Amino acid sequence: MLNQLKKLIYSESGLETVEYAIIGCVISCFILYVTESSEIVNATNEALIDMSRTNSSSLNG
Repeated sequence: MLNQLKKLIYSESGLETVEYAIIGCVISCFILYVTESSEIVNATNEALIDMSRTNSSSLNG
């Protein structure tokens, strides 16, 4: 994947590296917004936190 990104950055498509950085920031912010607003991710996070709590409490005795 890094090689593909390097090819995109150094390609002669007219976009410069700064524009690719801006596009990447926009895409990452959109992904963060979608994952924060979804309840599925929150439910899985809570389940993982509960699992880690039970594991750590059983290890501590």
